[in-house]
Amino acid sequence: MGNAKIPPGGAEAEHENRLSANVTDRPGPTGVIWDASTLTRMVGDNPGTLRRLLDKFLLVSAEHVTTVKAAVAAGDLKTVAEVAHKMKSAARTVGASELGELCQRLEMSGRAEDKNEVNLLSEKLEISFQEVAEQIRNSL
Repeated sequence: MGNAKIPPGGAEAEHENRLSANVTDRPGPTGVIWDASTLTRMVGDNPGTLRRLLDKFLLVSAEHVTTVKAAVAAGDLKTVAEVAHKMKSAARTVGASELGELCQRLEMSGRAEDKNEVNLLSEKLEISFQEVAEQIRNSL
């Protein structure tokens, strides 16, 4: 962003453009890591509100990832499913649909007591969350 020109409309327009530009391509079902417009459509385009909600998502989701890792290590698939369920909803709300889909698969695998799938998906969870977190932090 260092050399980026401020668009007509000033800093608020620049902030909105950065959020809009944060639909990042990558291989996968939807090709999107994070779509900032999802949350904006739900709560409006108040930068302070968006920042507060995104900061909260990052904090709570990081805790969820840590909890999932500990639960996997302990073989506690019930906790894995419960935490993945919570994270799924939050991810979808902020526009991280692929992370939400991964959480749904992790939740279902935990409920089905499929340890192999839970192990695989929990490793992917940390990577996917870090990708989303990077996109969000770059927009704030």
